[in-house]
Amino acid sequence: MKYEYDKVATGVWMRTSVPLRDVCVQAAIDIAEHARAMAPVREGNYIRSITVVNASGIDRVGAIVEASDDAAAPLEFGNDTSGRGRHILRRAAEVAGYDVK
Repeated sequence: MKYEYDKVATGVWMRTSVPLRDVCVQAAIDIAEHARAMAPVREGNYIRSITVVNASGIDRVGAIVEASDDAAAPLEFGNDTSGRGRHILRRAAEVAGYDVK
């Protein structure tokens, strides 16, 4: 048996595969749970802002973990006073077992 790569069929699968979408969503849920556990607790706004968003569209299936609180960017990337971020979402992905390089 010889495998022949079918670019069109692969593209269709990447855009429409329900099992692939489910894997992406589950990975995002795992990362979001780790991020919430790692997040600093003050008023809880940052933790509540960590959500999983369906990123499936015309050209792909997928999911995104986002933190929408105003403190999200300074926590992730740092701010003018600290100069370095905590990289909560990146570290959560690593803890969940995903290579983020």
